Amino acid sequence: LYPVQESVELKGEYFVLIYRIPGTGHVRFMDLSAINTFIFTQLAEGAVRVDLVKEIAEFTGIESEKYLHDALTKFIRDLMEKELILGFNRD
Repeated sequence: LYPVQESVELKGEYFVLIYRIPGTGHVRFMDLSAINTFIFTQLAEGAVRVDLVKEIAEFTGIESEKYLHDALTKFIRDLMEKELILGFNRD
């Protein structure tokens, strides 16, 4: 992140996720990279994890499915720790 005066001159795409903590109602902000925005959007639309890794590979051009799988797992765990994903259904 940059000071306000510097950031005015910086052009680019920025993504922020605004959410509330269940139970307390506190509002939190999370900055997202373009790829994490893509992943979050796909998860919100109900993407299946195996399919999601393949879609990310096509979207980014990254060929290592192990790297993508590990990165996806880390991001999902982070979302769960921040209580953005409250659980999952194994069905």
